Amino acid sequence: MACNGNQNQTCGGPNGLSVYELTGWFNAGCWNDTVGGRTLGQQQFGLGDLTVLKCTEACADNGYALAGLEYGNE
Repeated sequence: MACNGNQNQTCGGPNGLSVYELTGWFNAGCWNDTVGGRTLGQQQFGLGDLTVLKCTEACADNGYALAGLEYGNE
């Protein structure tokens, strides 16, 4: 799905995460994610018009090595 803040970027989809790793924030691909089996253990909310940069910066600021985007706004 397109990111809410930038329609030219992909921000996951239903039951799928676009995952980025801290080492240069490279795209680590699309991973499966479900309510019963979350791929990443923590969630970051309140980022407004989500973009890949906004997500990766928020995760880095909070000490996370991975960032994942889902449904275009999570």
